[in-house]
Amino acid sequence: MKNKKMRIIGIILLILGLCFIGAYILFNLKSDDNAPQPVPTKNYSSLLELAKEMYSDGSYTKLPKDYEKGVYYMSFGEYKKRGYNVDIVDSSCPDDFKIIYFDIDDTDNFNPIYTISTCNDETKDNANISSETSLIKIADELYENNEYLNFVKGDGGYYMTIGMYKSRGYDLSLIDTSCPDDSGIIFFDIDKKYNYEKNPVFIIYDCN
Repeated sequence: MKNKKMRIIGIILLILGLCFIGAYILFNLKSDDNAPQPVPTKNYSSLLELAKEMYSDGSYTKLPKDYEKGVYYMSFGEYKKRGYNVDIVDSSCPDDFKIIYFDIDDTDNFNPIYTISTCNDETKDNANISSETSLIKIADELYENNEYLNFVKGDGGYYMTIGMYKSRGYDLSLIDTSCPDDSGIIFFDIDKKYNYEKNPVFIIYDCN
């Protein structure tokens, strides 16, 4: 009789144990289903490539906005959090350093995108974008110094090629480096300069 009771108690304990194990497994499976899945990201050849993609699909509007300056921006911390490749950015930059700007409020600006891939002393105060981070400002400087006369003469004006841009040591993160060197990047529309309120310059980012 005593042995029979022990067997019954043993069976009950076994059933309770199996129920406990089953509940534990189901709980873990449910937790795994609710766990956030890693977002697949691709490697970018430059910050400009990422910025152009975000500008074309409108996703830049989900970034923080500096309303005083009228620009959306991505910080280095946000960049890392999204899992983008960090080999194209200065890894010594602090997380709050702003590496991409979308200056969509300046309608006179042909280039709404600015990128800063290094946080050296010259670009430490990234609230004020330096001339070296803007293709249109580079174009203005070249035009005002008459340096555009050294470039290729085309229909209606002069233009700088990708190869010329590279040879001058400008920031490669501002351009699509996959374009061939003979592609035009900065144009000086001098034959129609009176149609411009400012300097007769414009930028074409896609390979042409």
